[in-house]
Amino acid sequence: MKLPPPGLADTGRPKRTFETGPVTKALRIAAVALGAALWIAVIVRFPSMPAEIPTHFGISGEADGWGSKGSIFLLMGIFTALLTGLTWVSHYPRSFNYLTWITVENAQQIYRRGEQMLVWLTCSMTLLFTGIVLGTIFAFNPGILIAIAGIALVVSVVAGLILTTRAGRGV
Repeated sequence: MKLPPPGLADTGRPKRTFETGPVTKALRIAAVALGAALWIAVIVRFPSMPAEIPTHFGISGEADGWGSKGSIFLLMGIFTALLTGLTWVSHYPRSFNYLTWITVENAQQIYRRGEQMLVWLTCSMTLLFTGIVLGTIFAFNPGILIAIAGIALVVSVVAGLILTTRAGRGV
């Protein structure tokens, strides 16, 4: 059995050696903290919620789907699974698929950009769910918050792909 060269794993990619930056750490913590705060808000508000709550919002932010108030826990479960998964995966940028070749020279910069992209994506997704959940439990139009989150989701992915690709070219 042939062993990979020193510093390379069986994937052929260099190991991660960089330290996560303070902004990335803070954003990751903020997303998780906001997720916990949403759970608290749902639990506190649940007893006083009406029997039927909005379960879907149209592009204008107006509710266009309704369900039992217990459906809020399905929404929160989906949100928690996404938040947990994205937060966990963001710690392992070496395993991501990139649009550029990974070399010993560019790996750390690409990994850093990949981690940042996923953390920004996590924050955007958390903002989206915050709008949906708050619009559901407090019966207000979350349209502007959902629109901002949707734009942030797209910008996070597009900017992340551009930055990781540029890092691969040494730009």
